[in-house]
Amino acid sequence: MEHSGLLFKIDAHSPLPINVQIREQIKWLIGKGLLNSGDILPSTNQLADQLSINRNTIQGGYTLN
Repeated sequence: MEHSGLLFKIDAHSPLPINVQIREQIKWLIGKGLLNSGDILPSTNQLADQLSINRNTIQGGYTLN
């Protein structure tokens, strides 16, 4: 199942960096069963455009350490 329409929300007032907010939202979606192995996340460019933030910030959120 493709989830390219997933909505990510950024809280500008949160003490968490944006890349961490994205990472936590991905983990939440996985935990809720809304995102499964093989599902497609929006490209870094798509999500950067959607959220009006830098593509590298998105890449940092997509990279799990």
